[in-house]
This record gives sequence, structure tokens and C-alpha cells, in this order.
Amino acid sequence: MRIGAGLIFIISMIDYAVAYNETMPRLLVHGCQTRLSENRVTRSTKIRMEGLPPRERLKQTAIRLFADKGIERVGVREIADAAGFKNCGSLRHYFGTKDSLVLELGREGVQKVNSYRFATLERLETEGQVSVRDALILIIAPPTDALVGYPFLRFFRNIRLERPELMAEILDDATGDPIRRCTEHILQHLDHLPEQIALDRIDLCYEFLFDYNAAIASKSSANDRSTHWRTEHFRQNMFDTAEAMLTAPVSAETRAAYRQAAIDERVAQRPRAG
Repeated sequence: MRIGAGLIFIISMIDYAVAYNETMPRLLVHGCQTRLSENRVTRSTKIRMEGLPPRERLKQTAIRLFADKGIERVGVREIADAAGFKNCGSLRHYFGTKDSLVLELGREGVQKVNSYRFATLERLETEGQVSVRDALILIIAPPTDALVGYPFLRFFRNIRLERPELMAEILDDATGDPIRRCTEHILQHLDHLPEQIALDRIDLCYEFLFDYNAAIASKSSANDRSTHWRTEHFRQNMFDTAEAMLTAPVSAETRAAYRQAAIDERVAQRPRAG
């Protein structure tokens, strides 16, 4: 069963607009409920990073500002000022432009998350068959906080929303595709299903996981549901639900509808007479 072009796009989005658009942080893996507003940078709060080399200080400062305010609303002067530099010359010296800085930050984060995914996949594949649940957890719930930190998650979301052309460059430079490998493992478990039904279920499942991550990564308020959704018992139920979306029996109604859709498509593709 081959992965179609439409599904490849969804795979890319779930990988980079999720891991990178709020992949589940490590605090969830351990059932914690730490608020995502930690280390928030405001205009009146300077980031204190004494001891870090200047280049790294600029990067850490920038990623927090980009995460908190967005890409377009943060300028090089603000980054330099928040990092403790008198002017923006240091930023231009180390990175050239703001876009170059954004690209470097994005590429580093992608590489860290993908390296973890590859290592975990290698271990699971060596131990035996990768289950549907194994693959789903690896797609949506690597220990992202430990790998790249909370601000990176919101930063990557902002790249996707504000500068999709930079996102495309970051994805083009990514080495390998662990999400595609996870998807191939899932497809092996769905080989009893008609191909198009299996692919559509994966599409729906990934959209479901994407929406879940967007919900739990948003900043909590006193009366929203995200605090409950971050709990370990809810998270496990979420994976049960996602797995059921993929593996549930196909109803007679669904099979009939797909057969009719295939007939309609063949009819539409026939050359018209005269």
C-alpha cells in the first residue's frame, strides 16, 4: 500500500506543524500539569543568560521572543536589547539577517526531534514489530520539552502561520522522514482494509492528533478544558481513540459508499464522445 501525495502533506504537517506546532511536551508524559506560560518573555523582562556565549544568548532570546510575539512582530533590535547587547550589530555579525536566524533555530529543533524519533524507531524495529500505538505515540508525543523546550513549540507554530516559505526551507533540509516510516508501520497493520479507506483513516487520525496538540499546547485559562486534557489518563484515552479510528471494522455502508465513489470516478474519467 503506497502513501499518496495528499497524505504525504498531512504527514509533513503532523510532523512539523505539530512537533513544531506544539508536539506534546515531556511534562505530559509524566502526568504533570505545568503551565506553558513558564519563561514568558515580555517587553519589560530582559532574559538573563549570563555565562552563555553571545551567539547562543541571541538564539535563546530570539526563540522566546518569536514564540511569545510571533515572527513578524519581533525585530533584530528588540532581540539584541533583550539579550543584553547595546545594538543589533552582534546579531547581524552572527546570523546576517533575521530570516537566517529563524532558519537556523528551526533546523536545529527539527534535527533534535527527528534524531530522537529515529533512535526510538531503530530500537522498536530491532525489538520486533512496531504497533499502531507505538507509531502514534512516536508521532505525537516525543519528550519535546527535554529535546527543544516549550518556547520552540510555539515558535514553530508561528513560522508555519506567518512565514510558510521559511517552513518549507526548514522541511526541505530535514534529514530523513521518521513520520513516513511510522506511517508505513501503521499501514502494515491496516493491510486488511481497502487501500483508500486505510489512507483516509490515517488522514483523519492525524488531523485528530493535530487538533489535540493544538488544544493542549494553548495557554490555560481558569475555565477551559486543556488542563484536564493534559492529564495522563486523558492522554491514554486519546491514544485509544486514535487507534480505534484506524482499526475499527469497516461498515457495510462505508464499503458501499467507497465502491460507488470509485465507479463515479471511473465514469468521470471516460473521454466524452464527439
